[in-house]
Amino acid sequence: GKQEAQEKEKERIANEKKEKLKLKVKKLREDFHKLKELNEKLPEEIRLTKDELVIDYKYLQIVEKEKEENLEDVENKYRWLKANVNVVISKIKTFLLSSIDSNIVTVFAFRVNEGVSSLRCPSLPPKFEQTLEKLENNSSFTNDGDKVVYPSIIIGLTTNRETLYKKINERVDKMIDDGLVHEVKALFDQNINSKAINTGIGYKELYKYFNGEITYEDAIELIKKNSRKYAKRQYTFFNNKMDVKWFNTDYSCFTKTIDEIYNYIISKK
Repeated sequence: GKQEAQEKEKERIANEKKEKLKLKVKKLREDFHKLKELNEKLPEEIRLTKDELVIDYKYLQIVEKEKEENLEDVENKYRWLKANVNVVISKIKTFLLSSIDSNIVTVFAFRVNEGVSSLRCPSLPPKFEQTLEKLENNSSFTNDGDKVVYPSIIIGLTTNRETLYKKINERVDKMIDDGLVHEVKALFDQNINSKAINTGIGYKELYKYFNGEITYEDAIELIKKNSRKYAKRQYTFFNNKMDVKWFNTDYSCFTKTIDEIYNYIISKK
C-alpha cells in the first residue's frame, strides 16, 4: 500500500546516501595515501612525522566508541537469532522423538560386559511418510506457517520520529525516577549475571556504569539511544512480517485516533 511505498522510498534514499558516503570515504582514503606518499618524498627537515599525520585523537575516540556500539548491536542480534534457532531445533527434536513409534534394541556379546543399542522403527507417522515421498520425488514444499488463521486487521499506531524519540527519552527518565538504578544496583551487588542482564536495555548500560566503564550520564544517554534503536527494529519487524495499517497518533485528542481506527475497521466489514 501507500505506507509500504513510502517505506521503500525512504529505504532507497537512505541507501543512496550510504553509497555517496562510501564514495566520499574512499576518496578521502585515496587522498590520504597520496598525501603520505608525497610527504615521504619531502626532505627530512620539513617532512611530517607519523604522529603529526595522525587524525585528531578525540575524533578517533568517537569513531572507536561508535564502532563498539554498532558491534554490540550486531552481537545482540546474533544472540537473539541463535537463541531462536536453538528453540526451533529443540522443538524439532521433541517432535521427532514424540511422533515416531520406536523401540530400543540392545545386543549383548557373550563373555563380555558390553552391549550395542539401536533404535528400531516399526512404522512412520503419515506426515513423515508424505514428507519422505516428497523428498524422493523432488516435490516442492509449501509453508503456511505465516498465514493468518482467522480474518484479521492489524492496526499500528505511529508518529513522527521527533515525537517518538521525545517520548522514548521521557519514558527512560520516568524509569529512572521510578527506581530503575536502585533495582539494577541490587542485582549488581549480588553478582547476578545472565543473558537477560547482559543484553537487556537498561540493565547492560547501568552494569557498565557500576563497573566504572562509563559515567552515570553516559549510561542514561546510552539507554535512550539503545531504546530508540530497538523501536526502529520493531518498525522494521512489523513492516516486513505483517500487513499493518498504520495510523498517526493524535496525542492532543486521542479520541480522534480511536474514531479513525474504528471507521476504518467498519469500512472493511
